[in-house]
This record gives sequence, structure tokens and C-alpha cells, in this order.
Amino acid sequence: MVLGRPTREQLALADFPDVKIRLGQVNSAGEQKGVDALIVTDMIELARNHTMSDAVLLSGDEDVRVGVVLAQQFGVRVHLLGISPARANQSRSLQQEADTTVV
Repeated sequence: MVLGRPTREQLALADFPDVKIRLGQVNSAGEQKGVDALIVTDMIELARNHTMSDAVLLSGDEDVRVGVVLAQQFGVRVHLLGISPARANQSRSLQQEADTTVV
């Protein structure tokens, strides 16, 4: 996100079928905030409504682990993706909670 607007790459990715991009707000320090809550909310709602069987998650943040756990309780399989060197940047408990992990 640049100056509160999606980048060209983010917009292109959002055009893919079955892909949902979640962008938070950029604070005065240039940090993106609020994305975790959006992801967790989506995972829980989609799982609760049985509108997904699998979720592919590109994250390393411990804060999304609760969404993984709750989605799995509704039968959703969660696949955690990482970009090398992902293991150094992903919460260990998030890795352990996911059904599969791929770098």
C-alpha cells in the first residue's frame, strides 16, 4: 500500500477469481494496521457459513492463529504459505496450527 492506496501489484492480484485482498489503514509511521482483524473476521464468517472448504493464508502473524483455529472447527483446512525465509518470519504456533505449510 502506498499513501493509503493499493499498489498496482495489489490491484492486479485482486482481479484473480476467488482471491480476496485485505488492506488495512496506514498509520502516520507508514505501518499498515487492522489487516489481521479483517482476515480473522473473513475466515470465521466464511467457515461458519460453509462457503469455503480450504483457506490459503499468506501470513506469519500470531494474531491470525485464532482465525485458523475457529475456521478449522467448522471443517476448513488451512494452508499456510510463506516466502523464503518464511520460517524466520512466521509464528511457530501459527505454523503448528495450520493443516499444511509451504514455503
